Amino acid sequence: MTRTRIRLLGEIAVIDGDVARPPHSRRLQTILALLAVRAGRIVPADDLIDEAWQDDLPRQPRAALHIGITRVRRWLGTSEVGAAPGGYRLDIDPLDVDLLAFLAATDDALETNDRDRRDAAVALWDEPVLPELHSPRLTEVRVLAEARRHALG
Repeated sequence: MTRTRIRLLGEIAVIDGDVARPPHSRRLQTILALLAVRAGRIVPADDLIDEAWQDDLPRQPRAALHIGITRVRRWLGTSEVGAAPGGYRLDIDPLDVDLLAFLAATDDALETNDRDRRDAAVALWDEPVLPELHSPRLTEVRVLAEARRHALG
């Protein structure tokens, strides 16, 4: 079985083995990104709705979110998005999300002040970060990632 990875640095994509599945709509990219930046943890349904739809709420937000989750599952090609009490969880290793792998490598490099580790962290970097996704939570993550990249020199 191939490992599913999520790319949030550069063009957003689902990577299945060596195959990149092309991005879907901005809303589905936003839902996937919100789940991915909290891989392994529950993301409340209300947060997903607020962030993905913002001021453009559908008449039935929960039903629209359910449809969005179904489409994200199809995009992933797996059932790695699980329903959890009050929300949803992306059940993958956080290090299979390139942005989270970059943040972890950056923390390690800055903590140890090791040049090889800094170079390894820089090698994970790609731009843009979360391209064209404009939710408040994702903006926070983008700013954090860019600050960490700057800290690496």
